[in-house]
Amino acid sequence: MPPPGYKPFLATILDDPASDAPRLVYADWLEEQGDPRAEFVRLQIERAHLPERDKQIETLTDRETALLNAHGEEWRSELPEWARAGCDFIRGFVEEVHIWRRWEAVYGPLLAAVAPVRRLTLHEVAAAVGDFAAGPRLRHLSELEFIDSNMGPDELKDLCDSETAFVGLTSLQFMDMKLMDTGGFLLSRCPRLAKLQRLELIRCRIEPRGVVELAETRMLPALTWLDLSDNWPNNDANEQMADRMAAFLATSPLMNRLTHLYLNDNELTSESARALAESASAMNLTHLELGGNHIGDRGIRLLMEAFPKLLRFNVAGNPLSTSIMIELKEQYGDRVHLGRQGE
Repeated sequence: MPPPGYKPFLATILDDPASDAPRLVYADWLEEQGDPRAEFVRLQIERAHLPERDKQIETLTDRETALLNAHGEEWRSELPEWARAGCDFIRGFVEEVHIWRRWEAVYGPLLAAVAPVRRLTLHEVAAAVGDFAAGPRLRHLSELEFIDSNMGPDELKDLCDSETAFVGLTSLQFMDMKLMDTGGFLLSRCPRLAKLQRLELIRCRIEPRGVVELAETRMLPALTWLDLSDNWPNNDANEQMADRMAAFLATSPLMNRLTHLYLNDNELTSESARALAESASAMNLTHLELGGNHIGDRGIRLLMEAFPKLLRFNVAGNPLSTSIMIELKEQYGDRVHLGRQGE
């Protein structure tokens, strides 16, 4: 546990988790108490403000890791036992928590009292979705992820109907569940996702009508990040369907707002690449992920011409020639991912 007298400092941090100032004040006090966590808090805050490829990051991360190896068990003991596995420290405090057990109504208040939890990942919520829908009660929660193969459209409907489950979210992620068309329909009509910036539906079997609903909705005005990876199984019929869906998405109103588009492992061909390249609505894209598809050299060249300034371009796992890989590296440098050893 922290030194006696820590509670007023923690309360100030919990009241204003976005600000560095209360955390740095706490770090100063911890240093006066001879507590090594003072250094850890300062290191993480410093790293959080560095550019992505800054050379100092590796040095800071190495020191953070050393401090966590020495003291992490003690610092994690401030959390309830069921929240310690997989929790992550951000700017010196636990802001990300994974829970591998059925959600209970008391979990939210217990977490909110000890950590500025911003991101929550639930691995077993289907059987307790009613309890969660009644209110997470995490006042700073902005990112929510569900990874539960037992969840389906009925559970999603309960969440969308809830007055509190999705309120204030900027990021919402689902993985490994059978949401299908109904999933797209429900999310496209959920009235409490107006702040949502990021939506991930990975391996959720989102079918054509569900994609259409999402692409045409006006209920997601802030959305800039969409991940529909691995939704269509491997067969010829789905390859044609995937190309049609990519073409529809490319010309949809939603595309005007997207900066991040992830369509990995979806049986896309060069026809999908052509649709994206010819889209007048896709000019805001900065990150494009098309790994694990069937896009050839022709499609990649069209995308290179249309999006020469992408900050991230993933084409790993596509049937590309050595010559096009060389061209990609010449144009994008380390901004392109080819899936080759040593990248």
